[in-house]
Amino acid sequence: RCETVSSNDLVSLHFNGSQKFATGSGGVDVTGNVNADGIRLDDNDEIRMGTSGDFKIYHNGNHSYIQDVGTGDLKITSNGGQVVFQKGTTETLAAFATDSGCDLYHDNIRRLSTQTGSYDGIKVHGNASNVSVSMQTENTTRGTIYANSINDIGFLDSGGDWAIKHTNDASTKFYVQTIQKATIDADGLKFGTDTAAANALDDYEE
Repeated sequence: RCETVSSNDLVSLHFNGSQKFATGSGGVDVTGNVNADGIRLDDNDEIRMGTSGDFKIYHNGNHSYIQDVGTGDLKITSNGGQVVFQKGTTETLAAFATDSGCDLYHDNIRRLSTQTGSYDGIKVHGNASNVSVSMQTENTTRGTIYANSINDIGFLDSGGDWAIKHTNDASTKFYVQTIQKATIDADGLKFGTDTAAANALDDYEE
């Protein structure tokens, strides 16, 4: 039934003798669940939750916000296999697997993962031919850890040239301003671009 109560024209709706909906000076009060096909709000209108409205969701016409304005933490929890952040439904931004690794993506390509096993820590993913980790200050590259698919790994200088180049099970080469200064290989220490085994230092010599 529908009732109008008091001179302020409060309206209430009841079901089986229990009030389910009532108007008031601040809006409406609902008791129970609301089933709807959707909720549509205008720009800057907010969905607020919590006694003090500490959690809110809204769109300001340009951007969408999920905002915690209280003193506690904003927690996203799941009992499923993972929590996934996506652009649309096909491009992954980040994936956090339950009791497992976390993956970060760039343009839908996995670039960084956490891992356990033989090597605990993080794994950096490159492309089919190379992978790198750059060190920057104020958006300027100061050096890079670099590896390629032909078993070279080492350090590149700020210009992208080899500073130290190690080839697996072969040699380690040292450069200054792109000029090779020394090599350590199975023969010993060689200077410059010299490759002759007879010229290698394999022990301390004067």
